[in-house]
Amino acid sequence: QQLVCSPFTPHAPNPAPQMLLTRAMLSAQRPKPLITAVASRGLRTLTFESGGETLVGSLHEPAGGVAAKSVAIFAHCFTCGKANNAASRISRTLAANGVATLRFDFRGLGDSSGLFGNSNFTSNVEDLKNVAAGLTEQYAPPTVLIGHSLGGAAVLVAGSQIESVQGVVSLGAPSEPKHLKEMFGDSVPVLEAEGAAEVVFFGRPFEMRKQFLDDLEAQNQLSRINELNKPLLVCHAPDDEMVPPQAAQIIYMHAQHPKSFLAIPPGAGHLLTRKKDTTYLGNVISHWLDAYIHDDV
Repeated sequence: QQLVCSPFTPHAPNPAPQMLLTRAMLSAQRPKPLITAVASRGLRTLTFESGGETLVGSLHEPAGGVAAKSVAIFAHCFTCGKANNAASRISRTLAANGVATLRFDFRGLGDSSGLFGNSNFTSNVEDLKNVAAGLTEQYAPPTVLIGHSLGGAAVLVAGSQIESVQGVVSLGAPSEPKHLKEMFGDSVPVLEAEGAAEVVFFGRPFEMRKQFLDDLEAQNQLSRINELNKPLLVCHAPDDEMVPPQAAQIIYMHAQHPKSFLAIPPGAGHLLTRKKDTTYLGNVISHWLDAYIHDDV
């Protein structure tokens, strides 16, 4: 399967495969097989303080005492948590490729403390910054941020605010956080009128507050993407059923070079539930990092 980098232009309404990835990124095509099984040292549980809450993360390290070639933080999708398939499988594959990877729960989700209804996009960015500071103290400075869906939007903001970060990867990220309002459906007028409402996401109920929507609307995301000024890999499936692929085009066009685009295989879906897709992404992201992040931890 050919890996391509598709530069967007104002004259191309949809991404087109025009430019091959660099030799480092194409090494996944060499005779040695891509990593499909993971040997690791096991997980290390780390905790971090953020906004008065305790965040819990799982750190995957390379096996065999091998020094990590880089250190990544993985930000999960909206309401998903660190244990979801995309976060856990991509993190394991990255660790098998030599990238130490921390996946953590945003406040109010999974093992982290707090009420999810009190969180918002701004607190997600704050959590990322505090986790990066804590990881620096407890293990090593993060060199790359990887984010899925709304987590992808958060790393696009936090990437420019964390000095040690040298690269950013977005997976199915919306170009603007306010896109998420569509998921609230008929709950929007209730939230606006009453200030709070129970909203069901992916079959689970959450007590949400109007401040969450207000915070989404207040984001000036495109200018922040323009100010990122760090290597960026934008990954998006052409048939993403939740965030249209045009969002990837907008992100790409507003970002500064160096930037690359990777089309996630069709059928992967927004939540990336298929193991073959998360393995593919973990391998390709690792090879992309080889081209832009060179120092061992």
